Amino acid sequence: LRTALKLATGAGKTTVMAMLIAWQTVNAVRRPGSKHFTRGFLIVAPGITIRDRLRVLLPNDPDSYYATAN
Repeated sequence: LRTALKLATGAGKTTVMAMLIAWQTVNAVRRPGSKHFTRGFLIVAPGITIRDRLRVLLPNDPDSYYATAN
């Protein structure tokens, strides 16, 4: 299954991606034998600038969205 999103500038694409990754990961850990959830993710960014902006999706980044999401 593949998921694609097209959202306007400032609509929260990175936050949506972070929450989808978090949801999949939590469910994969809760049900390790299930094939419905993945433990691997591929994020394709169009350039270095965008890739650097997406660093907030790394759990160990100081500005990680996972640490600030409430």
